Formats: sequence, structure tokens, C-alpha cells
Amino acid sequence: MAGAPRYNRARVASLDERRAQALSDFRVARYSDAASQFATIAAESNSDTDWFNLMTSSALAKQVDVAERTFNMLHPRIVARVEEHNRRLNRGEPVNPSDFEVSPAELVVYYGHAMCDGGAPHRALALVADLAKSYAGLVITDATFLYIRRFPTFETFASLLKKISDGVGAPAIVPIVETLSRRVDKEGLTTLRENGLLTP
Repeated sequence: MAGAPRYNRARVASLDERRAQALSDFRVARYSDAASQFATIAAESNSDTDWFNLMTSSALAKQVDVAERTFNMLHPRIVARVEEHNRRLNRGEPVNPSDFEVSPAELVVYYGHAMCDGGAPHRALALVADLAKSYAGLVITDATFLYIRRFPTFETFASLLKKISDGVGAPAIVPIVETLSRRVDKEGLTTLRENGLLTP
């Protein structure tokens, strides 16, 4: 049809190829190269996943300011998508789990891990306090229960707390661990103990 936009197969293939190369660099710990590529890929695709990959690769490359800016841009955007998803669900409208590529909890936990591994655990500390309240509110720490709700496993969250504790000092996370220990189930308490966050 005259005037209809053409689907540019070459451009999509090029983007996919660059993304594959960036992911390959990430897997072999060439984090600076991956971050450089994801910066241009994310700007072009505007995909939450590409921004997420820029955030994590930048943090691991010790480009923590870039990682923090990316997180601060991405987090409210994802929260807004989840809220819209939930509004539609409550109105009985059809929804799709892929309405959001990354959940807020997933974003915070993996950002926190990347920042700790990149040498900036103090930048993750403020974020985990609020997320700990969410885990405490759920009470149940079963992996399937959390997966359905788009939360990382409790083990993944506890290991993040351990990294932060090792990086900034145990006293900084005492209030967070106390919040969790008052609410989570027996399996959650065991996980906290196994990570050295609670005394046996």
C-alpha cells in the first residue's frame, strides 16, 4: 500500500546482532564493552531489558554513576507499568505477564547485587530496606510463591543483604534483618541464618 511504512529488516537484525555481542561480552566479564554497547542499544530500542542490561553492566564495570542514573530512570517507569497492569487486572480487563519485562523487586535486587559486586554496596543499602518490608509482608518465602509474584528468591535477597553487610558493616543492616526475622516463615529464618545474618 502506498505510503505505508516499510519494515526495516536490516535495522532489526543489526540491533539483535549488537545485543548478542553485548551479552557475549557480559558473559565473559568484559563489562565496560558490554556497557558501551548497551548504552547505544537501549537508547535505540528503549526496551526495559536493554536499560536493565546497561544498568547491571555499568555497575559491574564500576561505572556506578551511570548505573545509578539508569536505575533512577528505569525504576519509576517499571512501577508505573506494574500499577497500570494491576489496574487493568482489577477492572477485569485482559492482561499479559509480559506487560512489564522486569518487576520492581527484580530490578532492585539485581541492581543491588551489581552495585555490591562493582564496589558500591552503600548505594544499594537504602533500596533494600523498603524491599525487605515487602518480603516481610509476604511472610512466605517459598521460591514458587515468590516467582509467581515476580520476586527474586529469598535466598537471592538474603545473599544481597550479606554482601551489603560485608561491604558497609553489619550494624547497617540490623534493622532490616530484624524486620524480616519478625515476619518471615521458618524457611526464611533458616535462610537468614545460613547467610550469617542471624545467630543460630
